[in-house]
Amino acid sequence: MVYHAQTVAKELTNGGNLDQARGYRNTHIDPITINANGSIAPITMTYEGLDQVKNLDAYQTGGIPASTIAWDSGIQDAYDSSSGVRVVDLTTDNSKGQKLSNINDGEWTSLSNVDFGAKGAESMTVNAAGRAGGTIEVRLDSNDSAPIAVVDVDASD
Repeated sequence: MVYHAQTVAKELTNGGNLDQARGYRNTHIDPITINANGSIAPITMTYEGLDQVKNLDAYQTGGIPASTIAWDSGIQDAYDSSSGVRVVDLTTDNSKGQKLSNINDGEWTSLSNVDFGAKGAESMTVNAAGRAGGTIEVRLDSNDSAPIAVVDVDASD
C-alpha cells in the first residue's frame, strides 16, 4: 500500500525546527496480503515500510549519483524556494545525470545499505564545487558517528 502522511510535519513541529505545520507530506509504503479468497487482509500502516530491494553497489560504473537519497535534512520544498538542497539536472535532457545544489550548513543526505564488499573501500572520488566552499563529511552507520573521511571543497564559481 502506498499512501501519504504528514509524518515529517509532525516531527518538525513536535520538537523539530518548525513553529507550525506546513503540510509537509512523505510517502509510506507497506506490504499488503491477498488472502486465498481474493480479499485483502487488514493493513497496518507503519513508519518502517518495506525493506530495501537490494544493496547499492559502491563500485558501480559512474559511481552513485549524488541525487540518490535515502534520508535527508534540508531538501528544498515548495514553501520556501530560497533555501534547501535542490536536485538539478546537469543538462536539459538529463543525459549527464543530476547534482545537488544550494547546500547550506547543517544540511545532509544519506544512503542506506551501500555494499563496500568484503575488503571495504580504500578511497573515494568526489566531484564538488561551491561558491562559498565547505566541507563534506562521510560517516558510516549514523549521522552521529565520527567521520571516516572529510573532503574540503574550495570556494569557486
